[in-house]
Amino acid sequence: MGRYWGSGRRTVEQTRGIEVGALQRAGYFAASKQGWWIWRHEGEITGNAQIGWDGERLTIRAQVIDIGWTPCRFGGHRFWFRCSCGRHVNTLLTQRAALGLSSLLSADVCHTAGGSA
Repeated sequence: MGRYWGSGRRTVEQTRGIEVGALQRAGYFAASKQGWWIWRHEGEITGNAQIGWDGERLTIRAQVIDIGWTPCRFGGHRFWFRCSCGRHVNTLLTQRAALGLSSLLSADVCHTAGGSA
């Protein structure tokens, strides 16, 4: 496996993530839904993952992601991912640059701290 260019750290382009707001806009939290999430970079498909929401649990590539929500002041609610470290986050990222079938999603803070989720 080759070394990353520059400082040896991952770049944003080399990390795939998923935002809770993007899933909500795609209709995943309105009703039960199964589908595919597709990552693109410069118009090219760089990866995909099967996603399912059954009304209680979100599953991404067989990894169950905990979802929490906070009531908003003027009605409605805001969804959050619960990282395995216990934090409420808006975005989950892959642990490795290449999203493999066994690659888990965790919070950015876990990556920068060197922790594993």
